[in-house]
Amino acid sequence: MDILQAAATARVALKSGDSILVRKGSFWPADDPVVREYPALFGWRSSRTDREATIPVDIVYATATTHVGLEHGSSILVGKGTHWPADDPVVRAHPDLFSPDARYGLVFTVQPDGFDAPTEPIVETATANPGEKRNTRRGT
Repeated sequence: MDILQAAATARVALKSGDSILVRKGSFWPADDPVVREYPALFGWRSSRTDREATIPVDIVYATATTHVGLEHGSSILVGKGTHWPADDPVVRAHPDLFSPDARYGLVFTVQPDGFDAPTEPIVETATANPGEKRNTRRGT
């Protein structure tokens, strides 16, 4: 799934007559109707240089909304779907709250195909859990 990032904040009109706020930095699926209708909101701004546009940054996305304590005693609100640099001290201290899966930061008006696919592979267990009964047939 191709994902684009909004380059500006703007209120845009939908075909239904409603409007929606597109926030700068928000991530959208490339096939979303808003992206198709307003492609200029999701392109590179001409004021960026090539050097600025190609700086690689590893990004992770918050998987839940929670307050996280910082070293000096204060706390910070981590909002589900917000994107963070992978080497940020908060991310390093709480890796269980972040995922590289961009679906956590995705904003859409129509759910894209594959959005609800499992993020972890489904693994079958070979043995029963305590108290679990398995129906097995043994060869005769």
